[in-house]
Amino acid sequence: MIKKVLVTGGYGFIGSHFIDLVIKNKIRVINIDNLSKGSNLKNLNYKSKYYKFYKVSINNNKIINEIINFEEPEAIVNFAAETHVDRSIKKPMDFIKTNVNGLTNIALAYKNFLNKNKKNKYKFIQISTDEVYGST
Repeated sequence: MIKKVLVTGGYGFIGSHFIDLVIKNKIRVINIDNLSKGSNLKNLNYKSKYYKFYKVSINNNKIINEIINFEEPEAIVNFAAETHVDRSIKKPMDFIKTNVNGLTNIALAYKNFLNKNKKNKYKFIQISTDEVYGST
């Protein structure tokens, strides 16, 4: 059973609902969110031993590595993404920066943590948008 999960984009609509479910199951949550356009502070209001928040971009390699090494999550669920097709057409580099580079940053930081600590039981779950996966 997982006891601690790191969630990115936890102040977004889907991420915040996921955090609600996880905390109801008494699993510790570390929420990383840069509080950009898709974030809503009203989505979560926790003062709980099961919840911790870091305001940081997933593109901040140094801080992401520090958080993962300090918190030692057993799982990472990435909800952090730039969304909205219209915005992706107007500013495609914003989407590449977060949806590709940010994801890569988290994945490599977690891989390095797992290798350094010889951890072999872990989960990395990528949740994303139609801008990444395409239409169904």
